Amino acid sequence: MLVNGLYTGLSKAGTGSEISFGPQYAQGNFHSIAVNEQQCKQLMNGLVEVKQLNQPRVFQLFGGGRWCDNELGNGLYLSGSQPDVNYTLLLNGTFPVEAISGNGQTIAFETATQTGVYTVEANPFDSQCSQQMRGFISTIIDPSPQLMLTGNQTACENDFSVFQLLEPLNISGFWIR
Repeated sequence: MLVNGLYTGLSKAGTGSEISFGPQYAQGNFHSIAVNEQQCKQLMNGLVEVKQLNQPRVFQLFGGGRWCDNELGNGLYLSGSQPDVNYTLLLNGTFPVEAISGNGQTIAFETATQTGVYTVEANPFDSQCSQQMRGFISTIIDPSPQLMLTGNQTACENDFSVFQLLEPLNISGFWIR
C-alpha cells in the first residue's frame, strides 16, 4: 500500500478475491502495488483519494422547561453556530422539528410545542460528518384546564340567573366575577 507515493509497510497476500487493508486514518492518495512470485511489480489500476473533513464544533443546547399549553413557553437555544452548517432540532432523538443554517452566532429555535427530549445535530453543507451538540433539554407541556360555563341566557327583571361551571376532576382554582 502506498500513500502519496510512499510505502506504508502494509502488505497482504493475494487471495484471488477482494482484500481489505483495514481502517486508514491518513489523508492522501492511496495506491497499491502487486508483486508476483517472480518479484515482478505492477502498480494496480485505481486510486483512492481520501480527504479528511472536519466535524462541526460542539455548542451547548439550553432553554426549555415546563409550561402550560396555553402559555408561550421558553425557547430552545444553541450557544453558538458555524457558517455552512445546518443545525437540526430533534424531538426524542429521531423526529426533525426545525433546521437552521449556522451564522456564527447563537441560534434560537422556535418554542417547543410537544413534551419530550430535544437534542441538536449539526450537519456541514459539504460532507456527511455530522456532530451531536452538547446537552439535551426535557420539556413538559401541561394541558390547561378545559372549562365550560353554562346557564340561563336571559332572565326577567329582578330575577336571577343560574350559572354552572363544568370542569374536569382534579382542578382547583377560583371564580372571577
